[in-house]
Amino acid sequence: MLSEIARQARLDALWKHMFGPDHKPVKTFKPRIRHRNMRGRFPTEKCRSTGMIRTRLPLMLDGLVHVDTNPDVVAIAAYPITFDYLSANSDGEVVGRSHTPDIGVLTRRGKVIFIDYVPYRVQQDTPWIKQRTAELRLHLEQFGAAYAIHDERSIYIQPRFNNLNLMKAHKPLPYQLAAIAETCRAIMRQPLPSTIGELCRMSGSSRSVTTLSTSTAA
Repeated sequence: MLSEIARQARLDALWKHMFGPDHKPVKTFKPRIRHRNMRGRFPTEKCRSTGMIRTRLPLMLDGLVHVDTNPDVVAIAAYPITFDYLSANSDGEVVGRSHTPDIGVLTRRGKVIFIDYVPYRVQQDTPWIKQRTAELRLHLEQFGAAYAIHDERSIYIQPRFNNLNLMKAHKPLPYQLAAIAETCRAIMRQPLPSTIGELCRMSGSSRSVTTLSTSTAA
């Protein structure tokens, strides 16, 4: 019983660090170097360490929209950890392998899920990915975590994907002035089309709008 308690304590400490402000991705990409895939940057408050995730391909960039707008996901870690696990090679021998998932996510219930973004065609052309997926799931089960692969079939479902992008576009940023959000809410409450003067008079937010305009002009 004591060993199980100690084991769980170590896991809790690992997850706390992984999703905390001091975590550093175990995989990095050098700037100004040409890559086969188009790299990208995804800003999110849920990545508590950097506020930004460097994506390794467009599919990952689009896939992050799902986890960033999911209210059940409270934290995201980019390239969080490298796992060492046992695998069977083509000769049936058991060998050691390692793998670094694209992201780890923490849910409100404390569940940890590791995700890789792999295009569907790559999965079809690479048979061993299916075996690796099964082996990683089995390996992570003993730590109370889960593993999944996301591809175009789940990411680009419409109209959900367009709706999530709209939610992402309207998501408040940490450095956004409070007056911006107040002005947006005031506009949404009024009939359109309207002039700025009409919106100010109808919403009673003329002071906020004027202050915002003055601050922006300065």
